[in-house]
Amino acid sequence: MHELNQHKIAALLPQRSAQSNKGSYGSVAAAAGSLAYRGAAALCVEGALRTGAGLVYLASVEPVIQLVLTRTPECCALPCRTDADGGILAADAAAVRQRFTEKPAVLLAGPGLGPSAARILNALLTADAKWKAAVLDADA
Repeated sequence: MHELNQHKIAALLPQRSAQSNKGSYGSVAAAAGSLAYRGAAALCVEGALRTGAGLVYLASVEPVIQLVLTRTPECCALPCRTDADGGILAADAAAVRQRFTEKPAVLLAGPGLGPSAARILNALLTADAKWKAAVLDADA
């Protein structure tokens, strides 16, 4: 059996240049959380940041964003209106997709989206979506 520890994992990650900035290490657009499942968004944002993403954007409802920003102030907020189920309004999810048309990011969607998940995913994963890749987790 192989044991993973901090040193082995650090050796697997690429070295960062002193001449770089956070924009040099890619972007993640996370659509996560709802009024009922706030912690899911916090965990997915922290995971993206800890694994080396340079810029992490969170599209979620305002109470979720406030929680996440207290834990990870380096996260960029994309506030969305709340739908009747306590999740992201689908029209706002479509606006998030359009925001990343010019400069695509990796999409991370699913954690904590709750009953609104299908509507949100339909807005994010259209034929014209320009995501570099997509990671669909939990509710997705």
